[in-house]
Amino acid sequence: MSPSSASYPLPARVGPREVLDLAWPVIVSMLSFTLMSAVDVIFVGRLGSAPLAAIGAAIPVGFLFRAYGLGLLRGARVLVAQRAGASDDETARRLGWQAVWLALAMGSLVTAAIPLAWWGASACSGPTARCAGWPGSTW
Repeated sequence: MSPSSASYPLPARVGPREVLDLAWPVIVSMLSFTLMSAVDVIFVGRLGSAPLAAIGAAIPVGFLFRAYGLGLLRGARVLVAQRAGASDDETARRLGWQAVWLALAMGSLVTAAIPLAWWGASACSGPTARCAGWPGSTW
């Protein structure tokens, strides 16, 4: 047992209430993503079946990017908090900056992918479309 864990003993019983006290921010975050996706579907559904199918395919991909990034940065936050709590300020500072650089790199990659997505979407519309199932498609 490390000295830092000796000063914070574990509770004798961990029940649903204790888990909910820790989990409620994540629950609210996940519900907000679900609500945002539902609102997107409601609004885009009025445009027709092809846009609705497109958003149905785009929502999981968008969630994948968000969830991957949030998971990595939440993990980094835990590591920084542990090091700061152990009074290891130098390691906490180093891990914090690594998280910042990781976030900037991931954001840059996603931003660089936006023109590719735009190009793919524009290739599936108009009189020269080459995507099966899209209006104007030659397949």
